[in-house]
Amino acid sequence: MSGAAPVIEAIAALFRDKIAAGCEGAGSLESALQLLEQASPVAAPEPSVLPALRYWDEAIGLVAEAAPARLTTALREAAPAFHWRQNPNYLKTLDRDYLSGYAFTEFVGEVAPLAQDGLRVGLLLIGPDRHYPEHNHPAEEIYLPLTSASWWRAGEDWREVAPGQVIHHAPWRVHATKTGKAPLIALYAWLGEVARNAELTVA
Repeated sequence: MSGAAPVIEAIAALFRDKIAAGCEGAGSLESALQLLEQASPVAAPEPSVLPALRYWDEAIGLVAEAAPARLTTALREAAPAFHWRQNPNYLKTLDRDYLSGYAFTEFVGEVAPLAQDGLRVGLLLIGPDRHYPEHNHPAEEIYLPLTSASWWRAGEDWREVAPGQVIHHAPWRVHATKTGKAPLIALYAWLGEVARNAELTVA
């Protein structure tokens, strides 16, 4: 866990700041923070890369403009050890172009350096000009975008979300994301029924 420790500490500090500011879903984010602080080290997965990592340098450069320096530095330094993967539910549905620009890594979860019941915390990377289509999951979700993108959830219109804003999705609420000319990096925390991966709700 030693390599992941600065990332976890920086994420926890960011969560505290957002909770203190009364962000959307602050109560859920506080629950995530409490679980994060209880997470236990496990055998870390081996580092792995995916094609989407070609956007990493550009994306982390954008993060450096908007996120706390502590977090950006921790992500840069720990990145060589990240285990990047993709949701297996998407592999037979989303086209090759989309998949070539999509990846996530987790810091708390089943395939991560830390484990905690009822919690997943990770980092999503999506390349430019991509539509992450409508999907849902039984876990409650907090997103904290570190770069700009457009976000949608059932019952609302698409909206541009600036870096640092917090987005809350209740369990099973359908939502989607679109990137523009720049890639997206977003932190996320899942609470509750976290073992079941997201599933697309459109063909």
